[in-house]
Amino acid sequence: VFRSTRDGNKELYVIGIDGSELTRLTTSPGTDTFPHWSPVGDRIVFASDRTSDFEIYTIRPDGGDVRQLTHSPGFDMHPVWSPDGKWICFTSMRGGLKDEHPLTGNPQPYGDLYLMRPDGSEVQSLTDDQFEDGTPGWAPLLPIPAVG
Repeated sequence: VFRSTRDGNKELYVIGIDGSELTRLTTSPGTDTFPHWSPVGDRIVFASDRTSDFEIYTIRPDGGDVRQLTHSPGFDMHPVWSPDGKWICFTSMRGGLKDEHPLTGNPQPYGDLYLMRPDGSEVQSLTDDQFEDGTPGWAPLLPIPAVG
């Protein structure tokens, strides 16, 4: 899954690993961006400004069943699935920017990190500080080696 402007707008597409079967997923009047597959491959999470404020959405890999997960003022961006598929981590400006000024020339200040369930419930703040915390990622859970 990737974002492209090949049809004039910033839309999401999927393509086969061999380069075949290019399919356009979205036809938003705004920008659809930062797509990320769920671990089981049944949904794609992404950010979009289709409501004039960036929010988090999910969509099926065939382009159907678009669901808006967040509904808050301030950009919600950079969503990523947890390795077990039980959480989505994202950045949000919903708490505002505190002391630090946004980076010069950065069109999307990050704000803080949040977690939510894949249906948009149980939103939790992970950070609440004066810095821009952004572009989250998950590390895989690794087994702890036995000692001795």
